[in-house]
Amino acid sequence: MKENYMNYMGNTPMVKLTRMVPQSKANIYIKLEGCNPGGSKKARVSYQMILDAEKNGLLKPGTRASLIEPTGGNTGLGLTLMAINRGYDITLVIPDNYSKQNINLLRGYGARVLLSDSTTGSDSHIRLVKEIVSENKNYIWLDQLSNPSNPMAHYNFTGKEILDQVKHIDYFISAVGSGGTITGAGKRLKEANDKTIVVAMQPQGCDILNGVSVPHKIQGASIGLVSSVFDTKIVDQCINVSYSEAVNTARDLVKKEGLYLGISSCANVAVSLKLAETIGEGKTIVVESADFGYQYEDFYKEVFHGTNSASL
Repeated sequence: MKENYMNYMGNTPMVKLTRMVPQSKANIYIKLEGCNPGGSKKARVSYQMILDAEKNGLLKPGTRASLIEPTGGNTGLGLTLMAINRGYDITLVIPDNYSKQNINLLRGYGARVLLSDSTTGSDSHIRLVKEIVSENKNYIWLDQLSNPSNPMAHYNFTGKEILDQVKHIDYFISAVGSGGTITGAGKRLKEANDKTIVVAMQPQGCDILNGVSVPHKIQGASIGLVSSVFDTKIVDQCINVSYSEAVNTARDLVKKEGLYLGISSCANVAVSLKLAETIGEGKTIVVESADFGYQYEDFYKEVFHGTNSASL
């Protein structure tokens, strides 16, 4: 028995796609980070950032310090759970076009949620936090976009777990938001095998390596800037994916594999299927899945019922 919920972090399962990939193609394995506390990979980052801040004296458990963070949702839930666990207050700033279900969940956990105007750009929530902290010095912004604890969590744990689960990896595929996962886990995998190719899933029309983003609906990917924790040199290849490809892949994942994954995860799998067609039998692809699909109600309405437009 663990002392608390957050101690169940890590050692997430790896599953192989069996019905979506012909035997004559490459093997595809999915790292299910949705099995972490809070339902996403961001539990690792939240845990690492807060513990490191406590070690460095920036935070002290039980002091009701006021944390603030811009987030699309997953980091917010991870930080909220850690804040509850350690006795801190938490304010989250989220773009107003993100999952309403997730926003309501965060409020239910006791987080104060502020919404930014997404029509002003994909970094609207980041700019709003900068305004807030410049006017109120009582807020502590751990800032996953510049905090080295972010990629370090994935180097120390995510990358190590992947190597423990799959001995030889030819390709590793990840979405890029803050860039912490692809930087930390990618570095760990390349240290083990310098021939491992690290691939960034790129929403159609975006340029992740140069921080260029166009309006898109693949939440959690391509946020319109290159964060200071994102080591672009880790990335060997960027592969474009349309929203409609993510929708179609989500439908196949549910019906053929029984996997109900988040939007960026489905886009990552779409990339892996493209690669599996070309790189040949016997090769191994590992796909990072940030979360499950339970918080993406609108996305799955499109997946199952074809509502709204899936053209972006």
